[in-house]
Amino acid sequence: MKTSRIRRVEFHRTKHGRELLLEAAFLSELALFDFSPRPYRLSFYDILLVTKGEGIFTIDGALFDIRPGLVLFTRPGDVRELRAQGLDGACLFFTDEFVKEAFSDERFMSQFAYFNSVRSTGALQLSGEQKTAFLRRFEEMRQEFAVLRVDASHLLRALLYQLLVLLNRWYIKRYGANGERLANTAVEKFEKLVERNYKQHHRVADYARQVNLTPGHLNALCQ
Repeated sequence: MKTSRIRRVEFHRTKHGRELLLEAAFLSELALFDFSPRPYRLSFYDILLVTKGEGIFTIDGALFDIRPGLVLFTRPGDVRELRAQGLDGACLFFTDEFVKEAFSDERFMSQFAYFNSVRSTGALQLSGEQKTAFLRRFEEMRQEFAVLRVDASHLLRALLYQLLVLLNRWYIKRYGANGERLANTAVEKFEKLVERNYKQHHRVADYARQVNLTPGHLNALCQ
């Protein structure tokens, strides 16, 4: 598969009539969602809680068996492929800008273990109680979209942050919290490789392979 042929999906910034850089909807409600098996990459973050369906979802080369209660985490630049039947789920996607409007920390999103560049996995199976908690906040977002008051972005951002924190707690409880340590180790190794080989190697891809990251993830981590 050649990277140059992988199409890039951009965020629909004015879907609701004015620029709003977050969306909360079920897949069955998204007219533009591509259910075909063609590979593509997103320019934004995506959190999908599967509510029904079966098949395979591939995120940056990692294969996940689709089943109800599974949450799939996609980072900007991740390549996705979908081979599923009867798939539906609660889909929450947002841009980096939406978060940075309130949080000026450039590394804000990397504190969440499931979005870290060296995360353990891109999926998390929720318990029944966790699924209910997720959907409760998801429905609050949908209700806000239905009315869309002038100050909607503030409440939506607060609900998003709350859900991100909850997901992070559940993820760390299941997989541990070593992402940040591994990320720092990868950056340190990259810096040493550049110092030693910068005259021979000029492409990010040359170094990414040596630190077990994709070029896109290494770029994001260094930024």
